[in-house]
Amino acid sequence: MENLNYFYGTNSKDEIQKLAILLKKVFKKEFDINYLEWLYNKNPNGKAISYNIENKNEIVGHYVVIPIELNINGVKCKSALSLNTAVNNDYRGKGFFKIMAEKTYEKAKELGVKYIIGVANSQSTKLFIRYFNFENLGQLNVKVGIGNLKKINQKKRLEFFWSSESLNWRIINPKHKYLIKDNMNKTEVYLKKFILLNIFLGEFDKDLILNLRQKVKYSTFKLYIGIGSYDWKKSFYINLPNFLRSSPLNLILKNLSSNEIINIKKDEIFFQLIDFDAF
Repeated sequence: MENLNYFYGTNSKDEIQKLAILLKKVFKKEFDINYLEWLYNKNPNGKAISYNIENKNEIVGHYVVIPIELNINGVKCKSALSLNTAVNNDYRGKGFFKIMAEKTYEKAKELGVKYIIGVANSQSTKLFIRYFNFENLGQLNVKVGIGNLKKINQKKRLEFFWSSESLNWRIINPKHKYLIKDNMNKTEVYLKKFILLNIFLGEFDKDLILNLRQKVKYSTFKLYIGIGSYDWKKSFYINLPNFLRSSPLNLILKNLSSNEIINIKKDEIFFQLIDFDAF
């Protein structure tokens, strides 16, 4: 096998340019340099933590987690969101994913990260559980409908913590323009991709969002993806048919600080699309 170079990411300009090339090859779409710079270097929770494999000045393997904060059992915890896994097609089947993830989690633990959270399809979920002792916390709801979502009281043992700084960083993602709607004492965030459909990303206290991009435009239908806090029996929403989904989406969690099982039930989780969609 070639003389491969294994190294932790530095998020330098040169490295990000090489990553954009790899990600385009693997995911068959463009990855804008400004987007990767925003994602990897400008996050107020900290820079991206990654591990790379290089051959002849070309990055052929990459795995990254993005620093975030989680509220778990009422305690704010330094955590990270599992994101891009990319391996050049010519290097598949060599165990790169396991090597890169192990190294990334080692570095994250050194930096004080206590939990790794992610959203994975069925195949990836099995790998995360088998190799890295992740817990499958349940499948995300994917629903489409009309009207306002009906809230319920919920005991939240797991949810994202968004500060004003981190949330305003989140909604200046160069890849999208978000739509903002004020609703009572809340601000709702949407992404519009289709004429008749608004994608519901999440809701927050009004004083958290400062960088309003654009007021929301009326659309007949809304798409919801997430877990918790809504009474579907009293809302005009239905499950999105399976043939319109690429794969079930599972919420997975790993405790880096110990081998202790988190043991959080699905009805104790509040997880919004904004918590992972643009990352």
